[in-house]
Amino acid sequence: MTMINIMGASLWGGGEQYVYDVCDELTSRGIENYVLVDEHNRLFMERMQPVSHIVPYNLQKWKGFMSIHTLARTLTKLGITVICCHSGKYVLLSIALKKLVGCKLLFFKHNVIPYKTDIYHRWITSQVDAFICVSQLVYDKQTVPARTDKFHMVYNGVNPRRFAKNTTANTRDTDFFTLGYAGRIRENKGVYDLIDAAVILHKHYPAVRLFLAGHGTPQALEALQNHITANRAESFVQYRGFYEHVELFYKDLDILVLPSKVAEAFGLVLCEAMYLGIPVLTSSSGAQTEIIEDHKNGYIIASVNATSLALKIKEIYENKEDLPAVIENGKKTVASRFMINKTVNKIGEIINHL
Repeated sequence: MTMINIMGASLWGGGEQYVYDVCDELTSRGIENYVLVDEHNRLFMERMQPVSHIVPYNLQKWKGFMSIHTLARTLTKLGITVICCHSGKYVLLSIALKKLVGCKLLFFKHNVIPYKTDIYHRWITSQVDAFICVSQLVYDKQTVPARTDKFHMVYNGVNPRRFAKNTTANTRDTDFFTLGYAGRIRENKGVYDLIDAAVILHKHYPAVRLFLAGHGTPQALEALQNHITANRAESFVQYRGFYEHVELFYKDLDILVLPSKVAEAFGLVLCEAMYLGIPVLTSSSGAQTEIIEDHKNGYIIASVNATSLALKIKEIYENKEDLPAVIENGKKTVASRFMINKTVNKIGEIINHL
C-alpha cells in the first residue's frame, strides 16, 4: 500500500491534523506515503515534510486540471495505490487521478452533512471505493442506504508521538484557574460566548482567566480582539495565536472548553487534552457526546450561551475535588478507544478488503 493524501485547505484545522497524524503513523511503520499539497502553501509543506513525502501541485481551479496528466504520471512513477480525498472540492480531481493511475479511492468524511441522492452525488458514490466517516454521527448522516457496503466508521485518534518531545511538567500558574480554547476562531465555535462567560466569572472569581489558540482569518482575528477590548477583558482574556505544538498550550490550562454551536464531526482537541490529563468541557452539538460522558470523563452542556457556560464552569471550579477521577477516566477513554494506531489499523483493514 502506497498512499497519497490530498490537502487543499488554506488554514490548518482538524482535517489537516488528521492527515498529519495518519501519515506520521504510517511513516513510523516504515510505510511509504505522500501528500499532495498546493504549491503556494509553504506552511503546509513545511509542516508535513517531517512525516510524509511532499508532492507540490497547483490545486487552483482549472490550472490544476490542465496538468492532471502530468500529475497522474508522477503518481504512477511513485507507485501510488490509494488516493485519499478529504474534501468534496477535490473529489473530481481524485476520481480523474484514480482512473488515470489505476488505483483505489478513499473519501474521508469530516463534516456532519446529510447525504445527497441527486444524479451527481450518486455518480460520485459509484466512483469512490470506500467512504471513511470519522464518527458515528457522520456515518449516520452520510451513509447512502443503498450503498452501505461502501461506508465505514473509523474514529480519529491521538498521535502520542506529537507529544513525546514535550513531556515536561505542567506550566500552569496555580494562582489562576485557566480556561482554554483551541480551534478555528469562528463565531459558530462558541468563542464569543466563552469570552462573555469568562467576563461573568472573573467578576466573582478573579483567578479565572481565558487563553485562546488557533487559526483564523484576518477578519475573524480582528473581530475577536475587538470583542475582547469591548468587554475590557484584555487583562484576563488572551489570544495566543496558533500552536504547532499544541501540547505546550494545553499545559497552561486547568480545563479545555470546546463550546461549539455547530455539530462537531469528532473533537480531536478533546481527546488530546484528555490524553494529557486536562479535563474538558464541551457542548452536546455533535459527536462530542460519543467521546464525553458528563461528570464521568469530562463535562457537557446542552446549550451554548454565556450564562450556561459560566454556570457550568462555576460548578467545576467549586467542585475541584472531582477533577482527579474525571481526569483519570478521560485518560482511560482515550487509551482504549481513540489512538491513532487503532485508526490506521482499521483504515488498513478496509483497504485490504477492497
